[in-house]
Amino acid sequence: MKILKQLLIILFLLCCVLGANAQAEVTVEENNGTTSTIVVSDLGKIYFSAERMYIDAGDGTVNEFVVSDIRKMTFNRVTGIENYKNEAHLLLYPNPASDFFKIAAEKAQTLHVQLYSLTGQLLTDTYCQTDEAVNISELQSGIYFVKVDGVTFKLLKK
Repeated sequence: MKILKQLLIILFLLCCVLGANAQAEVTVEENNGTTSTIVVSDLGKIYFSAERMYIDAGDGTVNEFVVSDIRKMTFNRVTGIENYKNEAHLLLYPNPASDFFKIAAEKAQTLHVQLYSLTGQLLTDTYCQTDEAVNISELQSGIYFVKVDGVTFKLLKK
């Protein structure tokens, strides 16, 4: 039961972050030495029924595991958000960030930066120059939305 509870906590954290990434890899190592790696899209899900865990990859493939047979689970590409460049040629970096982030642009300019919580609450509304640090050291760890001149980025605060 303790293992099931730990897996549920891990899966909850995975679900919170999966929205930030289009897909993730879940690697399941079983006690018998079998290793399975499943690519889970944003349409996929992980769920439990009785003593079994199911990983629905989101493409019609469902993998089944006996919970007590799982030795280790690893989640790849789910703890960070890759730097994202858009058609407006803006780049938010570093991402994930701990104390600050910057916005790079093809030319030096003044940028209108708005920072939102996941609930849509406006936390910061400011202007900054290209490559100027925007302080986020006071924010709690989590996922935020950054709107720069009408372009929205997802930001992971460490």
